[in-house]
Amino acid sequence: IFIKLSDASADWSDAIEIRGPRGGDRYEIGNWDSDRPATDEELLSWMFSTTVVFPAGLTASQAKARIASTGTAVYSIRKNDVQVGTITFTASVAGVFAMASQQTFVAGDRLSIVAPNPRDATLSGVVTTLVGSR
Repeated sequence: IFIKLSDASADWSDAIEIRGPRGGDRYEIGNWDSDRPATDEELLSWMFSTTVVFPAGLTASQAKARIASTGTAVYSIRKNDVQVGTITFTASVAGVFAMASQQTFVAGDRLSIVAPNPRDATLSGVVTTLVGSR
């Protein structure tokens, strides 16, 4: 930023640099299953090399199916093999995310998405994007 010091021509201050704290770097993980998944099939396995934080509710994340579910189909989102969230399809092509609390993954942690049990009769072609920040 420069500040005009007077009415005189070219009478400006030296540059003033403004910086805030670093943060908010968006981090996305995408996945696509082209077919109808088997019961409890692991569809995504992701090993982190840096710290990533996912907000409660996975508010910016998206999930959509090419072919809608017949009934309710619930995918499990897991951190180091422990369920921390879900993606639910209810006779729809749109998935709804649920995660009760913010989840922080550090280098070496593993995130996975596991297909519904039981398998839905029609749900297929599911694409997901999980959005966090580092």
